[in-house]
Amino acid sequence: MVNLFRRFQSISHVEEAIEIWEAGDNKIEEFKSFAASLHTEIQSNSSISNAQKTRWMEQLEVLDHELTDLEYNFSLAMGNMARLVNEVFRWTTITLGLILIFIGIWITSRFYHSTQIWTQALKKSEQRFKNILDNSKDVLYKLDLTTREYVFVSPAVESMLGYDKERFAEGEVNFILSIMHPEDRDHMSRVVEKYDDLEDGDFLPATEFRLQDSNGNWTWVSNVRSLIRNEHGEPEAIVGAVRDISTQKEQEEKIKESLNEKELLLKEIHHRIKNNLSIISSLLELQKEGVDEALKDALSSSQARIKSIAKVHEKLYESTTLSDIPLDNYITEITEEIEKAYSSKEKEIEIIIDVDPITVNINNAIPIGLILNELINNAFKHSYKDYESGTLKIKLHKNTEGIVLLVESDGNKMDSNFDITKSDSLGMTLIEVLVKRINGQLEIEQDDWTRFKIMFELNENEETEKSVS
Repeated sequence: MVNLFRRFQSISHVEEAIEIWEAGDNKIEEFKSFAASLHTEIQSNSSISNAQKTRWMEQLEVLDHELTDLEYNFSLAMGNMARLVNEVFRWTTITLGLILIFIGIWITSRFYHSTQIWTQALKKSEQRFKNILDNSKDVLYKLDLTTREYVFVSPAVESMLGYDKERFAEGEVNFILSIMHPEDRDHMSRVVEKYDDLEDGDFLPATEFRLQDSNGNWTWVSNVRSLIRNEHGEPEAIVGAVRDISTQKEQEEKIKESLNEKELLLKEIHHRIKNNLSIISSLLELQKEGVDEALKDALSSSQARIKSIAKVHEKLYESTTLSDIPLDNYITEITEEIEKAYSSKEKEIEIIIDVDPITVNINNAIPIGLILNELINNAFKHSYKDYESGTLKIKLHKNTEGIVLLVESDGNKMDSNFDITKSDSLGMTLIEVLVKRINGQLEIEQDDWTRFKIMFELNENEETEKSVS
């Protein structure tokens, strides 16, 4: 109570109550003092008159009335205080309620305004999306994998194939298969059958097939699609876009026909070059009659070089790419032809060919073929001149540093001071020039074998390595 008075003593009703409280304390002290004097008087005087008793009763009644009045006034002050507090709380509650109502109205207004903005934005977005769907040339769709029904089909199906989108949707997958080209239907039927137990590895993100439009014409289409899964990760639907690629297919067919024509033309060119080179070789063969051995040998060397070049055009004529020549076959055939030219009963030269499956273009095949022609001819003419038997090794390998061409013979040795740059031999000079042409390096080693080692590199667009199964 004291704490209450201390905190609210500045309020008039509390201040009044405190004054009444103090007056009551004083009146109680007065009552105590009267009671004490009365007690003393009664003990000291055994005979008290009635008049005295009457006066004491009158004084007690006065004191009692005064205390009663103070008690009433105190209760009245505290009641006023309680009503004031109640009034304050009531108006405070009303004020807070009004504030909350105004805040709620403001928030509601802002939310309603924002909702209108969002609704308008959503309508604009929906309208833009609808315009895209309505004007897109691609047929957009969604296929429910459970029912095999088209949940959505864009209006573009009418302009692309001439069918109503309702008929397209109601016909489900079976309708699509019914208007599909027979050559494509079996494959797409197998694709559809996998919808019952579809895995990521079985799902084709893009397919191409032909559909028959309402006029009976065939239209090539490309179907690019994605798989949609539910919250459990199970396939639920397929969404995709179907595009008319008939024009693209026609252009591809024209390009293919044009390429075929060019390939035939190139084959014919290579065939004619090879034939012309063969004619030149035959003319040189005719020139051998009636000439001395030195000239005849020179003409034979020229014939071998021409045959090496002709062999390149022969390989290109036989090739499907018309650009790449398989070195393993090329080297083997050149070697066999040279071997036939020098074969005799008196000599048995074993030729070992170890060549990696490497392909090169014509710009590199001709120099490599000519280099091999000179080295192999040189081996038969000089290394095995006085030998009845021997071994000639021809190797071509690819390593991390490039390609290595190796020709080894175990016959006669060259002069220890031999320098190819100072040689007067046409063959050696030709080898030196051709090695530079393929950006290679030539090393000549001699021990038990005479070894010509040529190291060179080919650009990626000049060489492709065959895959070995």
